[in-house]
Amino acid sequence: MDREAIYRKTAKGQEEMATRAHRLPARERSLLVLVDGRSTGAQLLARTAHLGDPGAFLDHLIDGGFVEAVGADAAAPAAAAQAPTPAPEPARPTPAPATPGQVPREALQFARRYLIDTLGPDADALTARLEACRSGREAMDQLAKCRDALQSIVGRRKAEDFWNGVAGRLPKG
Repeated sequence: MDREAIYRKTAKGQEEMATRAHRLPARERSLLVLVDGRSTGAQLLARTAHLGDPGAFLDHLIDGGFVEAVGADAAAPAAAAQAPTPAPEPARPTPAPATPGQVPREALQFARRYLIDTLGPDADALTARLEACRSGREAMDQLAKCRDALQSIVGRRKAEDFWNGVAGRLPKG
């Protein structure tokens, strides 16, 4: 393992995330969840130090073909070469401007559950920020950031599903 290399999931790693077909142990899967194509080996190890032996787990993920290193210089061009040309973004529903207390509990509960179900342990930071919001405007801004994070981590479709679910639980008008 190269501590300076940036790691990304391979097709096999993506398959494991979607189906759990390879039945990775929980700690290795937790590390796999964090591999995002932007983090270096050192960053991944630092984030998973609590798992026991993250170096061995990362080595196993590499050896098993779940993740691969892309050099720091090659990460952006390699990702761009593999990524399809993005389609224009569809119009997003624009909820009414929020005022303090306007974001219903149901919308926030849906957002938290969706994030946890989709991202697993990676959702902790996002849900903590949602819970820390003190006004409707702050909550709406944080929900938009959650949508953007989902899009970068799991794709546009999941981000749209999230946003549509939130928007459907907001007051009309």
